[in-house]
Amino acid sequence: MSTKSRQTSNVVEGFRPLLEILECRTTPTVTVGTVSGGNLTITGDGNDNNVSVVANGNTLQIQADGKSFTRQGVTGLLTVNLGAGNDRLKIDLSNTNKAPDLTINGGSGDDRADVTFGNLGKTADVTVDGNLGTGNDKFSLVAGNLAAGAKLGVQVLGGTGDDRADVKVGNLGQNAALTATMKLDGGNDKAGVTVGNLAAGATALVDIDTGGGDDRVTETFGNVSGTSKLTNIVNLGAGHDQLTLHGANLSGASKAPSTITIDAGPGNDQVSMDFNNILGSTAIDVKLGAGDDRFDFAVDDIGSKATVTFSLDGGAGQDRANFDFGGQSNDNDRQQLGNNITNVERITRIHNDDNGTNGTNGSNGSNGSNGTNGSNRSNGSNGSNGSRDD
Repeated sequence: MSTKSRQTSNVVEGFRPLLEILECRTTPTVTVGTVSGGNLTITGDGNDNNVSVVANGNTLQIQADGKSFTRQGVTGLLTVNLGAGNDRLKIDLSNTNKAPDLTINGGSGDDRADVTFGNLGKTADVTVDGNLGTGNDKFSLVAGNLAAGAKLGVQVLGGTGDDRADVKVGNLGQNAALTATMKLDGGNDKAGVTVGNLAAGATALVDIDTGGGDDRVTETFGNVSGTSKLTNIVNLGAGHDQLTLHGANLSGASKAPSTITIDAGPGNDQVSMDFNNILGSTAIDVKLGAGDDRFDFAVDDIGSKATVTFSLDGGAGQDRANFDFGGQSNDNDRQQLGNNITNVERITRIHNDDNGTNGTNGSNGSNGSNGTNGSNRSNGSNGSNGSRDD
């Protein structure tokens, strides 16, 4: 009988080799172009890019994902295309001989862009376009003072997502001009604007549209002199929104009054305004829209030569308006702001005068009589019969 030797196999039955998937080792790449005609373009990729641009005189020092670049003579347009990814951009032009215009395209992803200018000279005419794209993005711009005749235009466009945009500018010199426009689209957005004092002939136009969502807007304005002009437009859109506006001394020329126009849109909104003084020609128009809204207005003094056109429409819903006239506003001041109030179910007026009168009775300002039968401020009593305590 013959014997055959058996071969032993090292293969284990049921075993299948697998490939291990390693994490992505792709290195982010940012392309920094060459300067052509004073223009420069910086382009990111689909990864999370980190770009820093710092001006030193006529030279830009650029850091892009760990790599260094130097470019000179960028005096026309600086364009940054961040592309997809959660990108970070910082541009500091506070130490430049001539600030270029800026265009920032965020693309998709949760991006953040911070822009800084120093003081802008009298020949400056700078525009900044921030296109945030989709995602929860943040944009901020800080600028120093605008010299006489200087111009600065800022436009921020937000896509879908919960975006935040802030613009802060110093004082505006004679005949300087600022335009700040924000269109933030859908999402629960936040917007902030701060502007310093406006000298004679200076103009500031602020136009904010937050779109749908529960939005928050905060605005602060310095002194607006007699021949300067502030135009402030805020559209809050649908949602439960909040607007807080503070002004120091608000004024305007009779032929070109300062204007504040607010449209809160549908939702349970809160709009609050307070001013130190209103001294010139001013028009204030507030529409609260449908919903149970609240409006608060405070001013310490309305000047004897001031002309105030005031309108408040509560819209549908159970609305409340509170007025605080401080210690200097007189009866005519209160009357000026109380003659054109409609669709407000409850009106409260606080007169911080010598007698401490607190008028709390108001039903519907569209029908309201002047609470002359139930209010005598000289005796400090509360009007009980009048729907208005003016």
